[in-house]
Amino acid sequence: MMMVVTSAEITLKKNLPSFECLASYAKLQQIKNMPEAFDKVDYDSSVSECVSNRQNFISLIRTEIRSKINEAEILPKYSNCIYQKLTGSESFVHSIVKAAALEHLMEKDTEVSPLNITINKILDEINNSVTICRQAEEFGLDFDKLFNTPKNLTTREEYCIKKYLIKNNLIDVYLYEIDPNPHKVNVTGLNCEEMIRKSNEEIYDQLSFIYLKNPYLSNDEKVECAIEKFREAEYFDLMMKITALTTLNITLEQKTHERENFIEIFSNITSNIATC
Repeated sequence: MMMVVTSAEITLKKNLPSFECLASYAKLQQIKNMPEAFDKVDYDSSVSECVSNRQNFISLIRTEIRSKINEAEILPKYSNCIYQKLTGSESFVHSIVKAAALEHLMEKDTEVSPLNITINKILDEINNSVTICRQAEEFGLDFDKLFNTPKNLTTREEYCIKKYLIKNNLIDVYLYEIDPNPHKVNVTGLNCEEMIRKSNEEIYDQLSFIYLKNPYLSNDEKVECAIEKFREAEYFDLMMKITALTTLNITLEQKTHERENFIEIFSNITSNIATC
């Protein structure tokens, strides 16, 4: 996906706050790697005119970035994610403020524009964020499917899974108010360790079977590498936790937290598998 910075940047330059306003704000925020000229500025960046001009300028930048995302015809469900990741970060604002201040120090006839360079870097970040946001969408749907699919557990299986999670501190007993044996299962002679061991083997065997069909991981060595990435991420434990959570009456807030955790883990797994 190509993104081209156009003449919109000229408009942005016309709306630059004063150098003193930007430089003093940069000093106040302790933005790193500032030129010596910034240290010599003695100006109160909290005066209303400076605050207003700075906020308006940053707002214009955000509008411009949103425009670039729209021009790239990125799906709305991804564009919102990208925009929030990008403009919601403090580093985004700091990079714009620094670049805008540096514009004042450039010769009028120079072709080098710190602001243009910074915006180009931001647009590169947008490209990288597309993959991240698409994964978040897809993995979120995977979580929903896993969570909402009936597990058809026997009461003994449910007991063993909860026992395993509690024993290994993989779930917060107090947060989720877990009763390890709500069905009053007779556990006499019940070998939970063997049940968990078999489940662990089965889940990774299933992954191996799936990945052997993947054209990008078409040999045993790559598949073994991919499965190892799942093991390192404690994929089995994650699946057991989700299974246990489906048997509980958890709140929407708790479910959202677990969903976000699932997305983060799977995003990391995907990135790690790419190295195989």
